[in-house]
Amino acid sequence: MNLEELAATLEAKNLNPDEFGIGEQRDDRFCITDDKYNWAVFHFERGKRSNEVTFATEEQAARYFLSVVDGMIRRGCT
Repeated sequence: MNLEELAATLEAKNLNPDEFGIGEQRDDRFCITDDKYNWAVFHFERGKRSNEVTFATEEQAARYFLSVVDGMIRRGCT
């Protein structure tokens, strides 16, 4: 799964990909970015990353991102 496929999967779940930071840091968003040496998934707020997890590949990061979003949906957090 790459970032385009991730965005399409979010849309299929009736979630707006613009509500996330897909490929970019966006304030007060759950984000996935390519940090040159690895891929990072984190929450970005007030210029700071929290709960950051890094991965060697885009595929790993995208699958983790989606699993976290699925968990948020189950808990009613989206």
